[in-house]
Amino acid sequence: MINIFSVQILSSVKFGELDLPLSTVYILIAISAFVFLGVGISSIQLVRSALENKDE
Repeated sequence: MINIFSVQILSSVKFGELDLPLSTVYILIAISAFVFLGVGISSIQLVRSALENKDE
C-alpha cells in the first residue's frame, strides 16, 4: 500500500515541455474550484442585491 502511494505522488503529468507532479495538479484543481465557487457566490449575491434595490 505504501509503495502504491509513493508511486502516485512521484508520477507526473506532461504539460507541454513541463512534467508536473500529481500533487501540483491536484492543488491547481482545488484552487481553481475554490475561486470558481467564490466568484459564483459573489455574483449571485450581487445580482440579488441589485434586484432588491430595484424593487424599492
